[in-house]
Amino acid sequence: MAEKIKSDQALSEHYLAQASEVLGQCVQLALQKGHTEIVSAAALEMVEVCGQFDPATASQYLAIYQSCQASQSLKDVLCQAQLDPGTSQQAALLHQRQHLLSNNTTTNQSRSTLMKSIETHLQEDSEAWKRLSVNPHHMDLMKELPPNFTIMILQHSQDKSLLYGAVLDKPKSGGGGKDAKPKGNVSQTSKAKIARTIVDPSALDTLMRKFRQFKFDVMQMLLKAEYQRSQQAQRKKMLENLEDDMEEKTPKELSDEILREEQRLQDRFIELLVGLEDYLRPITVQLEQAFRPTDSVTSISGKDSQPPEEYMVILADKWLLELPLEALIMLQHPTIFSLTRDFSLQMLYNRIHREPEEEGGEDKKKKDAKAKASKTAAKDKSKNVKMVPVDRTIQPGCLPLDTHGFRYIVDPYDENTDLEMYGPIYNTTEAIKKYQSQFTGRWEGIMGNEHVPSVGELEMHLTESTAFVFYGMEKFLTHMAPQKLIPVNLSECLLVVLLDQVQTNQSFLRQSKVDVIKSLNDLSLERPVETAMLLSLTGVGCVIANQWHCTLADNASKFNTLAKGLLELGRPTGQTVRRMFIPNWKAPGEEEQEGEGEGEDDGKDSKTGKEDKHKEDKHHKDGKDSKTGKGKDSRPASKVKVTKAKSEKEVKVDVTKGEEEGDDHHEEDIIVSRHWYNMICYGLPNLVVT
Repeated sequence: MAEKIKSDQALSEHYLAQASEVLGQCVQLALQKGHTEIVSAAALEMVEVCGQFDPATASQYLAIYQSCQASQSLKDVLCQAQLDPGTSQQAALLHQRQHLLSNNTTTNQSRSTLMKSIETHLQEDSEAWKRLSVNPHHMDLMKELPPNFTIMILQHSQDKSLLYGAVLDKPKSGGGGKDAKPKGNVSQTSKAKIARTIVDPSALDTLMRKFRQFKFDVMQMLLKAEYQRSQQAQRKKMLENLEDDMEEKTPKELSDEILREEQRLQDRFIELLVGLEDYLRPITVQLEQAFRPTDSVTSISGKDSQPPEEYMVILADKWLLELPLEALIMLQHPTIFSLTRDFSLQMLYNRIHREPEEEGGEDKKKKDAKAKASKTAAKDKSKNVKMVPVDRTIQPGCLPLDTHGFRYIVDPYDENTDLEMYGPIYNTTEAIKKYQSQFTGRWEGIMGNEHVPSVGELEMHLTESTAFVFYGMEKFLTHMAPQKLIPVNLSECLLVVLLDQVQTNQSFLRQSKVDVIKSLNDLSLERPVETAMLLSLTGVGCVIANQWHCTLADNASKFNTLAKGLLELGRPTGQTVRRMFIPNWKAPGEEEQEGEGEGEDDGKDSKTGKEDKHKEDKHHKDGKDSKTGKGKDSRPASKVKVTKAKSEKEVKVDVTKGEEEGDDHHEEDIIVSRHWYNMICYGLPNLVVT
């Protein structure tokens, strides 16, 4: 009997080895041929085969599976944006290709010379089409990334019945090119982790539906508050010439009602976070150990050195990207230096590694740069601008972002008339004046008080920029339609900042007349995740944008925070946005600086300014709040804990500053605000303005 069991075991292992070999070869061959559907299915089978026996390999195949799924999602968005073949050459080629494939069963046109010609043109001329491909050497992509990148994957199966999570192993040798080698000889242990859990597809659908409804309710509340504010302003203007005793006072009930509605939205956001934690907990519990920060790194020589600055990148599927993943408990520890998200490992690789110049392209680039330099010198002379050189050291693994290549479009229709101090034009003008001598002297762009920019001007500023800032009302894609944006090649633009999703009475009335004639397809492309997808397909390296609607005061604070962090302090993009998630935290020895932490208020803007921007409980020694939390909402093993208060209307993040037993534990309870997680970063976390 024992011998039979042993022989069956040996036979099973033999079949498993053969299956692994066949599936591995299938993945490689399909990648070379560009058959992403086959790659996706085979890679997922390899994840199941390897599993916990080989986490490093299994996580790599999960990354391949995610890249294939993301490629299909991006392709769907591309086709949605190019439904009309008359809008561009790219749209015409995509339409013709789809027509040939629709009749492929009877005509076999997929192997025709016409199809080959179409795909050749798309590959040569369409930046978006290039970014849909999956690299045949996908297993080696991690070696090409900077060594201080920590990659976490969250990915559902196609039917949403399984949820996978993984932390990719870092390469043993320094990656990311010549400039990204780590300092010293540091011993590295494998951090690869992989986990899988069975989930209910309806639970994810419910979570997404609740969050979409939450965003809609935020928009409605802000519109209501804006209407009441404008009515009060008009009433005050009408009565400003009357005597004081005849002047009508502002009804207190209006502001109280807005405050109550704001609190209801805050409560719902907390409920959403609790639901998200419960849904992801089977995965996050297993993964958080892999990137929990350590106090020191032991080198080969035996000496302790400071841990490297880790850039945390969340790679999530199209469903999870709609949720505030940055608010997860395990990501709240302040020692996480940078926190960004992206669609797949392939997309992240494409952002970092640009395609090499074609033959003759380098000479053309030098000529263009020379002509641009002479043109810029002439402009500086006419403006009497004297620029002070930026003396900033670029850390290993970071990418420089030329401050002289910034372009902007600010409040295209000049729709802010009452709240000037929070207006986009006022704040942009003040920032340009403040940083003119060193950073903003050569910024170019259009403000709405000059004239309404055309689509051509928008395209021109996008293509000429190394970084582009849109700061205005409504959504960015209401000013530049998706079908106009997606054919543009923006591979030279490393950063796009979208300070949009603000509505005033004027902008709402104007945009509602336009939106009423739009199709559901057009409106769906204007959503935040789809907007980030479209910009990423055009070649943009990093997208910083809002997830839901906000106020003029919110965007003004975010703009000042970004300007302070990126320009004055020289922080990388990922760290600048990361600081918005933990506004109350300051690094040891770091002083409170004006302009920082302003963009992460608790949502109390000029209309509801009765509450403080930051709600912070007093320090206490015993950590009593962690004891009052529910079992499922508190983790004793984690430095960062979240507890539900007795009213079940607050989530408190406890940051433990002591570790060893016997130390005094000073825990800081910070009430999480929905406004902290509105602005997020897609793509490159390591851009530094120079």
